[in-house]
Amino acid sequence: MNRIAILLAWLVAIAIGAVVSEVVRAFLTREPEVLSVEVLLSVASEINKNTPMMVDAETEMIDVAVEEGTIIYNYRLINVAATSTTRSDLTTALLPTVAKGVCTNPKTRGPLLNRGVVMRYVYYDRNRQFITSFDITRARCSE
Repeated sequence: MNRIAILLAWLVAIAIGAVVSEVVRAFLTREPEVLSVEVLLSVASEINKNTPMMVDAETEMIDVAVEEGTIIYNYRLINVAATSTTRSDLTTALLPTVAKGVCTNPKTRGPLLNRGVVMRYVYYDRNRQFITSFDITRARCSE
């Protein structure tokens, strides 16, 4: 499970970076502060034009949602049952790899994280039962 989770996390981070980078580019003229809900809604709306979408053989991006200062990526692990893993195990497997991918990608770090946006990753099992979630922040990238 650990190797699959690490590979899965890398693929998800790469896919997110590619999608988000094109969408966020239109909003780069704003000052380096937390982006408004309206801007984040525009980003989410653009991404959601392509959802649901498979980001790899194991992971479906369900959609992207927005809260004040937070962009939320909702994923479904199509071959995982919530009863086959624990929240802790999945978070332990995914968080470091997703964080590294997001934090080192200038297309997500600059336009989003450096402007105070929280990037929340939420994972559901094949039946859309919640498994885990975690946040990537500018502070986490500095650890």
